[in-house]
Amino acid sequence: MRIASKKAIEKFGTAGPNPSFVMPKPYIDKIIKDANGDIGKIEEALGFPKGSWNPDDIVIVEIPPTKDIKIPSGNERGANEMWIPGGITSGGVPEAVIKLPPLDEVRVNPLFGE
Repeated sequence: MRIASKKAIEKFGTAGPNPSFVMPKPYIDKIIKDANGDIGKIEEALGFPKGSWNPDDIVIVEIPPTKDIKIPSGNERGANEMWIPGGITSGGVPEAVIKLPPLDEVRVNPLFGE
């Protein structure tokens, strides 16, 4: 799964640039539940400064399983000053990078299940 910007989806025609960061579904589900509507808590867990995201522009993208998973190098688009090596966000969430499938192979859902 990944959390993505609607604008990036429109721009790239997939769930963001390639390669893109993804996280295991159980972690995303827990982050969203624990955030209780506070996007700042999601930003913090995923290694983004609070206030980085517009909550009206963010969605959840469910991606089918793939074997083409890599540990991030820090050179990917979206890596920022909070990025740390090792495949774990600064907020403690496992992360990887993949080449995103076409939009017709993913499911896009509202961030807070609206």
